Amino acid sequence: MATSAEHNHSVSTKPSYDDVNTTAVYMVGIISAILTIVIISVVQGFTYQMMDGVASKKADKYHELWVAPVIKEQKEHLEGGDGITPISAAMQLVEQKYGKGKTDNN
Repeated sequence: MATSAEHNHSVSTKPSYDDVNTTAVYMVGIISAILTIVIISVVQGFTYQMMDGVASKKADKYHELWVAPVIKEQKEHLEGGDGITPISAAMQLVEQKYGKGKTDNN
């Protein structure tokens, strides 16, 4: 019969339970990857939303700046205010005067 010292040091044929459970490791890895992607997407969405809010607040304050009269003047030039020919009318005049269909021999 084997003594207790020999019994403790002998190699057992039973399976050992300190093996790595690969199924659990894979599941934890997959769940961690999915959670990481979700968290990154949520944080990125909040960041873009805050940046859009800041940009819209800046756009609202834009009209209060000293640039507003300059913009108004430029719009008047484009629309033809104060004796200025609008761009659309000027384009028609140029086309009439220098267009391809011009048969004038001047």
